[in-house]
Amino acid sequence: MTRTRKVGLVISLLLSLLFTVVIVAAANKKYGEATQPVEALKVKEVIPAGVEISSRNTEVVKVPKPASEGLAPPQEALGKVARVPLVRGQLVYREDLDTAPQLAPGCVEVLVPVDLSSSACALPG
Repeated sequence: MTRTRKVGLVISLLLSLLFTVVIVAAANKKYGEATQPVEALKVKEVIPAGVEISSRNTEVVKVPKPASEGLAPPQEALGKVARVPLVRGQLVYREDLDTAPQLAPGCVEVLVPVDLSSSACALPG
């Protein structure tokens, strides 16, 4: 091998190593952003509609950021009342919260979280 071929081979190996490091670093950064945890509230015991949400009946859990859409942050949810009955293990959504009970006695409100793909089948009544 001539000297110029050896230099060219070394340069190409160094460039390939550099590009590999750059690609791996970019992929790790995107993965870290996608899996960044955020805090949400999880119900520890059944919370009837109209009962205040507090740290006694909920616990703070970490969920991945992409899965947290619609969830109420703990600082927003604590102190408000449940608009609908919440069951043990359920995450607290913004739609589940209200500042004061507004249902007439004997009435029940049911919340069914839906996304865009399943909302086409939801009909009123």
